[in-house]
Amino acid sequence: GALFGLELAAKPYQLQIQNPILQESRDEQVEQLTQLTNLVKMRRLSLQLVADAWVDSPTDVAQFANPQVCQMVHLDLPRLGNLEMGITAVLQCLGQNHPLILSGTDDPLTTQIALAVQPTLLHGAPLPHYNEMQKTLAR
Repeated sequence: GALFGLELAAKPYQLQIQNPILQESRDEQVEQLTQLTNLVKMRRLSLQLVADAWVDSPTDVAQFANPQVCQMVHLDLPRLGNLEMGITAVLQCLGQNHPLILSGTDDPLTTQIALAVQPTLLHGAPLPHYNEMQKTLAR
């Protein structure tokens, strides 16, 4: 009922809910998120559930980048380890046509990665990302 009320309040905008549940382990998180996704589909809600908790490696991304589990994955580059692991995780989502949100602590680096891999959304303050994109595209 709460999800329906939130979606109704957000209309006409698309609602994305990050970490609608938090569990003690990755497997429990996947299981509960899958059940919630099934409920959202059964109720024919248009909101999107976004997985962020427990997405800390490309292996985790493989479990969450599944439309049965959630509609979108939030990848925080520093949590994924090094640059290679971050790009691998992004490409894993994109290879499965699974929408993703990309974020990071270094705006220029995150923007450059976003320009290269084209995530669904880029998270963070818009001005630094915009400025970095302008510098890159002006070259």
